[in-house]
Order: sequence, then structure tokens, then C-alpha cells
Amino acid sequence: MYGKHYESLYTGSMIGAGAIVFAVWGYVIANRRKDLVEINPELLAFVLGESQEDVNLALEKLCSPDPKSRKKTEGGRRMIKEGEFIYRVVNAEEFDKVADEYDRRERDKFRKREERAANGKEGSTRNNEGSSGQNGTVRELWVDACKVYEFYPRKVGKQAAVRKIAAGIGEFGLEKVLEATKLYAKAWEGAMDLKFCPHPATWFGQHRFNDDPATWVRNEGKKLPESREIHEEIEIPKL
Repeated sequence: MYGKHYESLYTGSMIGAGAIVFAVWGYVIANRRKDLVEINPELLAFVLGESQEDVNLALEKLCSPDPKSRKKTEGGRRMIKEGEFIYRVVNAEEFDKVADEYDRRERDKFRKREERAANGKEGSTRNNEGSSGQNGTVRELWVDACKVYEFYPRKVGKQAAVRKIAAGIGEFGLEKVLEATKLYAKAWEGAMDLKFCPHPATWFGQHRFNDDPATWVRNEGKKLPESREIHEEIEIPKL
């Protein structure tokens, strides 16, 4: 899963709390399910490379009242312990509303851009294969972005990734983004561990499909096949 990480996190009452507190809170944001999150301090200490004592102190900090917090619910606490490893995220519902509003604005941006394109103010027509070119409709961009996502080797954060892919398609065209993604995926064929493979939202958001394919090397040191192999027939999955 993934969660929205807001810049206000670094300007509020957690200032000076220490890197471990921010790391634990980031874990909470990424792993909560609605308003609940499961945290095993021993496991989390291993994941973060910190001592279990420091993780416990960070959890204690996040569960303590904070009179300076912007949110006064539960005395400013960010979490409340409900069980052995179960914590309730106090303002989870409010966080989700903010995230939904952000997604709505992003969709509106796509819609307005495509309306301008339809009126002849920007972009061109769809390519002859019937997939969206540099100005497909919002729905077409979204569908094509989902197709591209299915080829990316690491399947995490789909919603954020699809937005980045759609933006890349809108700027560079479907063929460019799709073919580069197929080629990049070949570098990870047979990989048992994808932890070194960038999250798709990062890869597409940084337009790394424009990188020199010679730089695409996975953690075992296996380089990509020759670029001519990207023309191999690969069936696009149905949605």
C-alpha cells in the first residue's frame, strides 16, 4: 500500500522530534488500513535499522498528547494503542478526505487539458493504432496508463503510478512510454527481490523512460537486452 505524505508534516508540532519518529510515522502512513495499523516494534526496528528501544520511544511519542498539534482530537495524539500490535490512527478519516480532494483536483487538471485539446488549442490526434497519443481523452489516457502499469516489474502504489504514467503519455506519447517500460521490465525478469526496483510513481514521475537503456541495471548486475528486443510481440493485457 501507500499513503499521502504532506509537506505540513515537516512544519507542524513534530519539528525536532527526531528522524526515528518521522520514520515510524512514515511507516504508519504507508501501512494503515483505514484508521488501523499493525506495528510489531521488533520487526519495525529491523526494517528501519534502528534499535527496538528507539522504535518504542517513537511509538510512545506518537501516542502521547500534543497540545501544540494542529489537530486537537484525543489531546493531539496521532495514534492510540488498541491491542498488542494494533494502533488506531486518530485523524485517518480527515487525512483520507484531503487525499480524495487532491485526487479530484488531479483528475480535473487532466479533464481541462483534454477539453482544450479537443478545442484545437493543444496536442494532436490519436495515433493510428487507436491508443492515446499526446492528447487522448482523459479516459483514454487513464486506460493506456493502466496498460503500461501492468508491464512495470514492481506493482505498488498503482493509483499514484497511473497518474504519473498518464502525464508521461500526454507529454511523450504512448508508444515511447510503453516500449521503454517493456524494455525496462526485461531487466528484472526472474528477479526474486524487487526492493531495489524503484516504485513506479517514482520511475515514471522522473521520466526515467527517457534514460539511456545502458544504465538500466538491476541489483544483481544483469544488464538489459539489446534495444532491438523491445519490438518483440507482447500482448497488452485486457482491463
